Amino acid sequence: MIIDTAGIRRRGKVYEKTEKYSVLRAQRAIEGSDVVLVVLNGEEGIIEQDKKIAGYAHEAGRAIIIVVNKWDAVKKKTAKRWTNSKRKSATSSSS
Repeated sequence: MIIDTAGIRRRGKVYEKTEKYSVLRAQRAIEGSDVVLVVLNGEEGIIEQDKKIAGYAHEAGRAIIIVVNKWDAVKKKTAKRWTNSKRKSATSSSS
């Protein structure tokens, strides 16, 4: 089963009760899952909220797959640097 949480907005942008409910629902979805897909915006890179979401999944002991959306909008030089950086991070953290 796949549950789309429709994204979690940055803390400062959570104004309405509906948004707060979305955040709680996403956290419950993480707790009830085996694998969490963390979708990053390729144009923004990794933002603090992405780290928090991945952190929730990690703390819950869930497998995490990083997905990069809007990759085609990223310039080649930036894409190569971003990819190499993530590979280096993954290699050094698994040693």
